[in-house]
Amino acid sequence: QRIVRPASMDDAPAIARIVNHWAAQGKMLFRRVEEVERSIRDFVVLQDDGEVTGCGALALYGADLAEVRSLAVLPSVQR
Repeated sequence: QRIVRPASMDDAPAIARIVNHWAAQGKMLFRRVEEVERSIRDFVVLQDDGEVTGCGALALYGADLAEVRSLAVLPSVQR
C-alpha cells in the first residue's frame, strides 16, 4: 500500500538517504541526518509497503512565503 504521511524522527535516516542519492549526482543539496531531524516537522514521506521511498518538505518563512525543499523519490519508484 502506498501512503503519504507526516514524517517522524524514525524516518530521518531514510529521508537523508533519498536526498543524498540525488545530491551525489549534483541534483540536490546534501543533507545530514541531524539536519533532517531538526526540520522533521516540515517533512512528509511517501511510504510503499512500509518502506520510505520519497520525501518532501515545506519550509514556511511567513504568512505569504514558503519554499518546497528536499522533494525526491527513489529511482525505483519514479514514473
